[in-house]
Amino acid sequence: MRATYFTEAGTQYGLGHLKRCEAIAQLMPELCLEPILNESSDLPSSKLRKWSLSQRSAYRKIMDNSDVVFVDTFLGDREFFEDSNRNKKVIYIDDFLYLNLPYGLVIDWTIGAEKYRKPVGERYAFGIEYLVTRSVFKNRSRNKNRCQIETIVTIFGGADPLNLTPKFYDLLSGNYKLKCLGTSYYPCATQYTNHPDFRFDLSDEQLVFELLEADLVISAGGQMIYELAVLGLPTIALSIIENQNLDIKGFQDAGLVRVLDTETLDQTTVLECLDSLDIEERDRMSQAMIQKVGDGSQFRECVGSYLCL
Repeated sequence: MRATYFTEAGTQYGLGHLKRCEAIAQLMPELCLEPILNESSDLPSSKLRKWSLSQRSAYRKIMDNSDVVFVDTFLGDREFFEDSNRNKKVIYIDDFLYLNLPYGLVIDWTIGAEKYRKPVGERYAFGIEYLVTRSVFKNRSRNKNRCQIETIVTIFGGADPLNLTPKFYDLLSGNYKLKCLGTSYYPCATQYTNHPDFRFDLSDEQLVFELLEADLVISAGGQMIYELAVLGLPTIALSIIENQNLDIKGFQDAGLVRVLDTETLDQTTVLECLDSLDIEERDRMSQAMIQKVGDGSQFRECVGSYLCL
């Protein structure tokens, strides 16, 4: 089967979209899934094919030559989404735009989406049970938390647009053992490349290892917060971009994370939040995360049924 995945991914945004594509490709290798990146994507040395709103005939040709088209983008216009909806089989990973199109399968694995999303497309699948994460995160969940929080890991998506990494390091390094994870796209990467408490551009396996060493993770929303939930890691979450707001709220309402506001960060607020997270609450967080998140089977069943696999 020839499947294409229209999305965007760059040094400042969208890396989570590419990780979602990777997760689906790992879950369903029979799709032979190929990411097609928007022309604005500026990943260094990327040899992936590109799509552009200004080259309608080119992206339509790619769609027409695909057995199934996945669409996971904020950058399409009305014409692009209508063109995609012409395809015999089209799947939308739509957790923000709430497209209202007559055809296709619409998937939104935002926690709680089943409570507020309205029926759309030919079929729809809403809620965290349809979650897909990279295979390296599976079957690695935390069985037990340590009584005291000693080691904290920070990670703020693929680009840390608010430059929160050095801020949290300054706030907490005198009180906890801190490990700051990120990518070379972080604003602080050059300054801290050789610092022993900072790790950039880890492999997936290295990333999971560092996360599991932590007693608690401070993270942005987006795809990472779902992968932390698969691991059952107690988390303090912050929304660093508008499309993360519903993720954060859903996790908070379900009691899966504590939340901090990026507008009111100071040492007293952060330390008080950490001090109040006792072992009972962290264990409850971990257990609730593992119970709620999907393992990919619901996604596979849903997509397989739609594609008659």
